Formats: sequence, C-alpha cells, structure tokens
Amino acid sequence: MPTLVDVMTILAGPVAAAAPAGYRESLLPFWVVVAVLSTIPLVGLAALIPARFRAMEAAGVGAAVLALALVGWLWLLTADGPLLARIPGVLGQGIAFSAGRQGLFFALVTAGVWLAASMLAVDYLPAGTSRARYHVFSTFCLACAIARYLSADLFTLFLFFEMLSLGFYVLVIHDQTPQALAAGRTYLFLSILGGLSILAGMGVLVAITRGTVLKPDPALHSLAGVITVAAMYLGFAVKAGLVPAHFWVPRALPAAPAPAAMLIGAVIVKTGVYGVLRTINLLTPAGAVTDWTPAMTAGRILLVVALGTMLLGAFLAIFQAGAKRMLAYSSVSQIGLTGVGLSLGFILADAGAVALGGMALHVLNHAVAGGALLMLVGMVAMKAGSSDLGLLKGVGRRSPLLALTFVLAIAGMAGLPGFPGYASRAMILEGWRAAAGLGLPELRVLEVVYHLASALVVAYAARLAWELLASRPGEQPFALTARDSALVAGLGILLAFTGIRPAFWLGRLVVPFIEAFGYPPEIAAALAAFDFVSPRPLLATAVAAALGLALFGYLGRRNLVLPFSLPRWSMEALVDAVVFWGVKACRLAASVDSTLDPTRAVPYGQGAARAVAAFDKSLDPSRVVPAGREGAMFAAMVERSLDPEALARLAGTAAGLATAAEKALDPAKAVAEGRRAQGWLDRARAGGARSRSAAMASVRNWFRPAPTPARDGGETGAGECPRHRTIMNIDVAGLMMAAVMLAALVVFVLLAGN
Repeated sequence: MPTLVDVMTILAGPVAAAAPAGYRESLLPFWVVVAVLSTIPLVGLAALIPARFRAMEAAGVGAAVLALALVGWLWLLTADGPLLARIPGVLGQGIAFSAGRQGLFFALVTAGVWLAASMLAVDYLPAGTSRARYHVFSTFCLACAIARYLSADLFTLFLFFEMLSLGFYVLVIHDQTPQALAAGRTYLFLSILGGLSILAGMGVLVAITRGTVLKPDPALHSLAGVITVAAMYLGFAVKAGLVPAHFWVPRALPAAPAPAAMLIGAVIVKTGVYGVLRTINLLTPAGAVTDWTPAMTAGRILLVVALGTMLLGAFLAIFQAGAKRMLAYSSVSQIGLTGVGLSLGFILADAGAVALGGMALHVLNHAVAGGALLMLVGMVAMKAGSSDLGLLKGVGRRSPLLALTFVLAIAGMAGLPGFPGYASRAMILEGWRAAAGLGLPELRVLEVVYHLASALVVAYAARLAWELLASRPGEQPFALTARDSALVAGLGILLAFTGIRPAFWLGRLVVPFIEAFGYPPEIAAALAAFDFVSPRPLLATAVAAALGLALFGYLGRRNLVLPFSLPRWSMEALVDAVVFWGVKACRLAASVDSTLDPTRAVPYGQGAARAVAAFDKSLDPSRVVPAGREGAMFAAMVERSLDPEALARLAGTAAGLATAAEKALDPAKAVAEGRRAQGWLDRARAGGARSRSAAMASVRNWFRPAPTPARDGGETGAGECPRHRTIMNIDVAGLMMAAVMLAALVVFVLLAGN
C-alpha cells in the first residue's frame, strides 16, 4: 500500500524545464499551495452549518493546522536542498514556487501564529459582526502568506503579496466602526503605494537581469541596480512599518479585532522584513563579482532606519494610555530591532552569520512573546469592554495563571535573561562587537543609540507590567473559561520553553536558515554552539534594565502621559489628507456620474451646438462694420469735446483749497493733541505688559505638574493625569538624569569595546 510520501512523490512529477543548479525539480511546493488554497471554500461551506456546531470555527482552525503541518513537512523534505516547481502559462506569465529554508522559516512562524489567532477567534470576535466573513478572509490571507513565502520569481511574489494586502484590509475593518474604517483606508493606501514602488523596482530588475528570479546578479552592481533595489526596499519598508511609514501599525492594530490585531503585530509586519531581506540580498556577491560594498552600504542605510524605528517605537509606547496601542508601538520597536540584526548581517559581509541568526531568532521570539501579549491583552480587553490601561489595572491579579503568563511575555519583550527575547539580543550584541572591528566611527554612536532604545523597551515593559499586574484590581468582573485557561496555559509553557531552551530553536530552525544563505558549515556549527551566558550580553542587559527601570520610576513619579498631536508637516498628516480628499473626490465623481442622464444630456448638448451655430450665422458683416465705424466716430467726438483750459481752471481751484486748509491748521493745538495721544499710547502699553505677565504666569501654571490625589493607600495611576500634560513636564532634574544615563551608556560601550 503506498504511503503519503509515495503518493506525493507521484504527484511531484518533473516540470517542463530543468531546475537551476542547487534546486531539485518537484511539484510539491505547488501542491502545498493548492492544498492550503482549497481550504478557503471549505471554510465558506462550513458557515452554512448551524452556529451551535461551531463548524466554521473548527474549519478555520483546521486550515491553520493543515498549513502548519504541510509547511513543516516541506521543511523536513528540504534538508537535502530546495525544491522548485514552475507552472508555465498561468496568467500569461507562468508562476513558480520554491521550497527553500529561507522562505520556509518565515512560513513556519506565520502558520504557527495563525493557528493561535484562529483559536483565539473562536470566542473573541466582536458580537454583531460577520464571523463567516472573518474566517473566510483569514484563511484566504493565510494561503496568500504561505504562497508568498514559497514564491520563486518576481511575478508570483508580487501577485500573492498584493493579494495578502487586499485581503487583510477586510480583517482590519472587520468591526466597521469609524475608527476601523479610517485605519483601513490608511492601511490600504500605504499598501497600494508600497506595492506600486515594488512593481516599479521589479520592472527595472527584469530589464537589467533579463530574468524574473530573485537571486543575486552581477548586473545589479550598477547605478540602475541600486535604483531598482531602492524602489523595492521602499515598498517593502512601508509594509514592514519602518520609519517614516510606521504609523499605519498603531492605527490598524487597535482598530482590528483581537485575532487580527495579533496577526498584525506578530506576522504581517514581518512580511515586509522578509521582502527587505530578499531585496538587499540581491546586492550580495554573485558569480565573478566578489564586492560586498553595495550590500554593506545598503546595510548601513537600513541600520539607521531600523534604529530610528526601534527608538521612536519604544519611546512612544511608554506614553500610551491604551494597552493595544502600546503594543502596536511595541511591535514597531521590535521590528526595528529585527532590522538592526538584518542590517548588521549585511554590514559584516562574510562574518554576518551571527547577526542574521540573531535576526531570525528574534523573528521567532517576538512571534512567541509579542503574539502572546497581544492574545492576552485581546482576551482581557474583550472581557473588560475596553483596552484602556485605566480599566485594565491589576487584571492579571485575578488569575495566577494569567499573571504568570503575563510575566513571561512581558519579560520576554524586555529581553531579560531566561525569557524569550534575550537569546536573540545576545546574538545581535555579538554582531555589534564584530562590527566594531570594522573601524567605522559612526557604528560607535549607533551602538549607543541601540542601548538607549533597549532601555526604553524595558521602560515601557515595566509600565505595562505595573498597570496589569502591580496595580490594585478594578471592580470589573473577570473570569477565564476552561478553554481560555487551556489556551493561556499552552502559551505559558511555550514561553517558558523558548526562554529556557533557546538552543533548541537555534539548532533546528535558525542554523538551517543561515545555511541557506551559503555560509560554510564551520560557521553554522559555531553558530549552533553560541554561548548565551557570556558576560558581555549579560552586562549590557543589566545596564539597559537598570536605566529602563530608573526611567520608568521617574516618569511614573511625574505621572506623565504624552498625547501626541500630529504636526501638519508629518507623514501621517500628509497621508490622512491624501486619503481624505481622495475619498471625497471619488464620491463627488460618483455622484456626478450617477446624476448624468444620457437620454437628456445628449439632446441638451445637441441643442447647445445648434444655438451656437445659429448665433454664428446671425452675424451680418454688412451691419457689423458700419456699427463699428459709428462707435469709433463717437469716441473721437468725445475726445475733441474735452476743454484743456477748463481742466486747468479746475486744477487751480483744487490747489487753492488745499493751501487754505493747510493754513487753517493750528500748530499749538496739533502738538497738544499729539501729546494727549502719546499719553494714551503709554497707558495702553503698560496695561498690555501687565496682561502679558499674567498670561505668562497662567501658562507656567498650566505646564506645572499638578499634585495627583492619593487613592486607596496612596497608589496613583498614569492614566489619571490631565489629558493635556505634555513632555514639558520633564524638568531640569529629568534632563540631568537623561544626561547621566547617556553618559553611562557611552562609558559602557567604550569599556565593552576595549
């Protein structure tokens, strides 16, 4: 009896053309994509079964389980090399799929997170919304994501990338509230803008390389190649949420339902990271070209952008009043950290395996810790009716299991030793140490920025832990069901295992991912034996934790909340304006188009044309010319009727009147009136000065922090301060403390480098 492997081997017959060197011909990647796509109509048909049987939810979870199983099976089959399937004639261009460890690593992470989100969607979709629509489009997006990671050429990659963006728009606006619709417009506008940039770069890439395969090419080591890569990078950076296009994440994530918010923070932004990875990898040496300069330059540019994203996201996360919005900025910051590892991997050229390994491990760690936090916050926010931190105070204290899982996830986000997130940061720190040997002075400065951003990450993690765990619980009723407890317990076990045994994931997932880039086996073996408890990463983590906790303590004492108002020149305001007026213009055009009645508009147009023709024919030249001559004769007669002597007499009379009026003025009275006016002016100035002093005093009193009344044992909450409190509350003492922190970081970097 044939086994499943035998059946799939028969289906995986040879393709039409021979596979490139290093690839094995097989249709298995294509059949995996077809199998996942086939679950979409099955989920739709399950929606016809009565809701009490939960068939639709079971079908959604089953689709995610199938995707995870098939991708894991492909991972095992590609141990001896990647597989390639090319299907000619599809959509006129043909499509191609490849199963390599680079794409399969991201596909495994995506399928795992999607399975957890599908399980969350069983009970945590808002009431009154279409559950069938969510599950169908969630399965559609999962299939597109898997197909995108298995894409082997430009056309297939772009096709499924844009299908995913358009499909996920439905999940963002699922609640159909004004906030969700506005967030969906911003997300869709930026997705289309990024897609157009990717498409433009891909068009030039095809013209340069004479091919559609995404692989390094010596022809790209030119000005045209750099422009091509830059266009594609911009498009993928928008989808990844890198600065300055980061703002769609804190808009879309809080507006989306809890399962979709989990997917945005843990999966969707990483699709852009994968695109950036594949794009910069095009500039690596290929063939006879051994120059790493283009790839290193791209890595240095990405390093600045990634650090800016990490720093800005962590800073803004501290001041958010909503838990979901805080986690949205946290996701932005973590994507910046992922970009740091990616950029260091290309800056270090042949020695970048440890940094790329740290990037890959952080993709996994953030999917586990960040996804767990988004799931837990989504659960408690749904039960409490709001994600506002003021209403979620102490919610973790209502259940020991929930509190323990919160601690594991928050500590993992902060990168503390023994928790998910520390191991990947340790590898990225090793990449910083290796980059210091390149002799680039700007890397010293950027490393200080990296440690400062790490301290800010600890600060917002400390605030989230304080609000959810340390504060006194509110009066909102809250209880976990048996299914909730099982889900939370599973998350806790996964978090604990990932934090304690990072070498498990390193050897089984990260090292094969690094080997797919062509690094020698000895480098991969050294990476598998990485020492996570060396003194340097432990010391750096301790310094960042101490500075972050000190910053949180200071800001908590000041009770500082920073509600940002967008400046008119910001990128977000520009996109808002374009989207707003674009929608207005489309609605106006649609309304005008709908009011046009062709049966009436055509006769009106014909009548107007006949009227113009009749008027043109009515002009009689024999009558127009004499009328013009009569007008000219009348103008000449009026001109001759003007008497220059009479005009001179009138001018003399006017001059005499002006002289008489000037003589009638009394200088003494004019001076007296002028002095009187000067006195009025002086008194007005004095009153204005007093008013200005009072106004400045009132402004200073408005900016001065008001004392916060103690409540219930002296606890104060960060969400209870006045809404208009701004960053001006940081006084001289705060600035001095920030200067001391920065100096300590500089000293630490210098000592660590020596």
